[in-house]
Amino acid sequence: MAQKLRDIYDALDHGNYKNCLKLCTAFLQKQPGHALCKALHAVALERCGRRDEALRQCEEAKASPTGVDDTVLSTLQVVYRRCRQFSSIARMYEAAATKDPDSEEMAVALFTAAIRDSDFARAQQVATKLYSKHKKQKFLHWVVLSLLLQAKSGAATKVLDLAAMMLMKAPIDKERLSGKDPVPFNRSQLYLLMLHLDTLRMQGKHAAALELLETCREVVKVPSDIASLRTNLLAEAGRAQDAAKEARGRVLEHPGDWGAAEEYIRRTFECPTPEVEISDHAARLRPPGGAFPSLATLEDVAAHGTEDEVWN
Repeated sequence: MAQKLRDIYDALDHGNYKNCLKLCTAFLQKQPGHALCKALHAVALERCGRRDEALRQCEEAKASPTGVDDTVLSTLQVVYRRCRQFSSIARMYEAAATKDPDSEEMAVALFTAAIRDSDFARAQQVATKLYSKHKKQKFLHWVVLSLLLQAKSGAATKVLDLAAMMLMKAPIDKERLSGKDPVPFNRSQLYLLMLHLDTLRMQGKHAAALELLETCREVVKVPSDIASLRTNLLAEAGRAQDAAKEARGRVLEHPGDWGAAEEYIRRTFECPTPEVEISDHAARLRPPGGAFPSLATLEDVAAHGTEDEVWN
């Protein structure tokens, strides 16, 4: 039986899906209730473009009297993903997690499926149970993430208050950042900082977010990322002029970065229009005297600067 399953896997790996269908059919004639073979059969059917039949085969595999294990579930997930049946994945892992409530692996898979299905409230419930049972910090982060996604989907603002309260249990290690020793890169701390910043930003506390970013800048190891975060926070706070200056500084620091140049151009046109009569945005790019001044250094650029950031 193991050799026949290997032959089926080999046929799938080499893209020989029609032969795979024949092998699965022959196998199921002798073992009609074999869940893994049914799942592999569903994969082959989907690859042949027979999606309706593949989905029916998935349902048969889940109802197999021999039961389903992790391998069967992951195989079925391949079919459901390609068919964009994310709700089916969530229901499948919901049933698996109910059957084995102590399985961390099944709960993690259910959380991922709920996120992919945009069921953020269910994801929050699953993450809360995971954190309560296993006390791992990453599961607390998942709770906060689920709350923020609910807020972005239009949920009541009280979920942001709950997210802020949950983050009080996961403060950033600021003492280590204030030391003289260099701070090594810590992906978990970086993700935690992003959660703190997102929560403050969505609460409209941009000043606090900017202060936190400045305090924890050692956590973000790429300087351009810090500048980008500052620019976005300043723009969201309504400080378009400061955001444009921040973007300008990034261009001067990295003149070969076209992405930084695009960001600066976009931010300049978001700045308030100067209190003079302007016919159109193109007029803001024309020199006042009809000819562009000679600019040899950055000091020359600063000397010809105006209140209009577009001209600058």
